Amino acid sequence: MYVQLTLNDEDGVPEVYSTPPWTDDADGRAETARVVVDPVGRPDGDRAGVLLTMTIGEALVLGRRITEIAERAAEGHFSQRGTQWRKEVQDRKRREAWNVLMAGSDDDSPAES
Repeated sequence: MYVQLTLNDEDGVPEVYSTPPWTDDADGRAETARVVVDPVGRPDGDRAGVLLTMTIGEALVLGRRITEIAERAAEGHFSQRGTQWRKEVQDRKRREAWNVLMAGSDDDSPAES
């Protein structure tokens, strides 16, 4: 699976599409059929975005896994990994907020003579 990440500052509609297998006649390299997921869509003109490109087999496994996870989440059963990640993010944000609150400002320090 290939992951390409770039910045997209425009809202787009998510797309999923497949590409047929092909052979590059210039170097004889064969490419397998692929499935491409573009979660942020393809706005007109120059674009940036996130692309996940995978083989059909990888896409089938990923699709099944996403469906399974989404169905369980809809029932209120969340992954242990996701729950732990959420807790770690919340703890980090609390620590950062505390550090900002406790950090003295340069304006509060006595003037040097």
